[in-house]
Amino acid sequence: IYRSAQHVLTLTNDVIDLARVGVERLALSREPVELRVVISDACEIVREYMSAKRLWLRIDVPADVPALELDRMRIRQVLLNLLTNAARFTEHGGITVSASVADESVVVAVSDTGAGIQPADVPRVFDEFHHDGGEGAQRSETIGGVGLGLPISKRFVELHGGRMGVESKLGAGTRFWFTLPLETVEGTPDREPWRPGTPK
Repeated sequence: IYRSAQHVLTLTNDVIDLARVGVERLALSREPVELRVVISDACEIVREYMSAKRLWLRIDVPADVPALELDRMRIRQVLLNLLTNAARFTEHGGITVSASVADESVVVAVSDTGAGIQPADVPRVFDEFHHDGGEGAQRSETIGGVGLGLPISKRFVELHGGRMGVESKLGAGTRFWFTLPLETVEGTPDREPWRPGTPK
């Protein structure tokens, strides 16, 4: 409970900072990280919520996935955003988190067995404030979330030099994926995020 509460507090502060200064001013604090550990931590935080909904949760991370230079907190936040979205809008079945090495990157995916996303909404899922106000509850439930969670996640992945995308089939589930390069991207600052009131 304490760990989850502390993480929620951190995420709340991050959203406030994003609203104040814009995501472009955020920087990363990198360290060598075992990706399977970050995935496991994120899954543990949401596991009881999924159990309460009678959803299964599977982790598929092979042993050959190497350690990466990551901002542990930011990548865990990305995973939590994807996992909570998937759990919230999945009523039957469950969620699978997978990771695999492809070319010069590691591909991480969160796949669910939910209702899927309307085809017309798929290109807009990473838009900031998409579905924020006035479009109706039914439409919001179909898309699987409102606000800043997905655009923030996409930006955090891009700051690592990766990409994020989505594949969905109406009635057959959704798969969000993101890539992380096997090496640190040149020119990416490795310092603590700038906070309002501190020198730039």
